[in-house]
Amino acid sequence: MITRNPEYTLAEDVENLIRSKTYVSMIDIMNLAGDEGMGEGRMTIGDDNVAVWADISEELVNVITSLRVNKSIHIHEADPLVYVMDGGWPNMPNWIPVIFQPGFRCTTDPQCPNWGRG
Repeated sequence: MITRNPEYTLAEDVENLIRSKTYVSMIDIMNLAGDEGMGEGRMTIGDDNVAVWADISEELVNVITSLRVNKSIHIHEADPLVYVMDGGWPNMPNWIPVIFQPGFRCTTDPQCPNWGRG
């Protein structure tokens, strides 16, 4: 079970979670955020036409976006089975399953645009 640390902000908890694992799905992040992560927002990537998650708080969207902009994390497309194994699925018809990994420089996927950077 993933739980929040009361001494940290949501942003710190999300970053610590991603740094502590090989990869993190949106299910992991939503489980960590709990009620604080729920909302009417939508997480997108690219030109805002690619949906990653729905029913997410604007605060959590901003946290993830800031971590990406600050190059603390990067994103990969994932096999949908990751979400099946993590026990969740977004409530939306079209989405792209993704995982988050720590750092800007990718060390796991030579096809990643961030491979060898940083």
